Amino acid sequence: MTMALEVKDLIASYGQFHALNGVSMSVPQGETMALVGANGAGKSTFLRILCGLMDSWEGQIAVGGTELARGDPLKSSHLGLALVPEGRMLFGSLTVRENLLIGQTDRDGPWDIDAIERLFPVIKERRNAKPSELSGGQQQMVAIGRALAANPRILLFDEISLGLSPAVVREVYSALAAIRNEGVTLVIVDQDISRVCNVADKVTCFFKGMVTFHGPARGVTADDLHEAYFGGRS
Repeated sequence: MTMALEVKDLIASYGQFHALNGVSMSVPQGETMALVGANGAGKSTFLRILCGLMDSWEGQIAVGGTELARGDPLKSSHLGLALVPEGRMLFGSLTVRENLLIGQTDRDGPWDIDAIERLFPVIKERRNAKPSELSGGQQQMVAIGRALAANPRILLFDEISLGLSPAVVREVYSALAAIRNEGVTLVIVDQDISRVCNVADKVTCFFKGMVTFHGPARGVTADDLHEAYFGGRS
């Protein structure tokens, strides 16, 4: 089985504060991993490291068998990592279409602008609009489209449903199946634990920078996750 992501003994710090303490996990190519945990558990730090946005870490990370460079966003992108960040972080001075174009890289793959517009038809309808003219749900679709434009091997979502209406959340989650069908590995952070676990193959729970649960999502119980969420399992 080919591993999209392998992490061993990952430690990360902000000064004296240890954000991650010996994190180890693996995610097979094409699978979906739900990453859950309370605020401050280390989830966003983990995603930042993968995207090359943080260099103060120790341990081993391999993407598709290739070692991840520390603090190098360009090399992370070349390895096939792309992030849909919390809060969308679209370029406000650019149109929807320009935001998509700026996400493109030289990686080959199925996600050209036409394919992204088929996935989210509203993107085509509002292609000349600025992000400020869009709803929060439309902005999230553009943020996902911008990340897809890089034709990633691994697509990371930081708080995928934060601030979105239930109808938009359902639409975004329904699009994940089409993305995964193209062989993309998904790592999804969401506070809606039940929803994200329903679409995931594996679930990993962080507590105070440590992995307190890592296993198949199918069959995981509310008690399992409750204990892990609050540090009751190892």
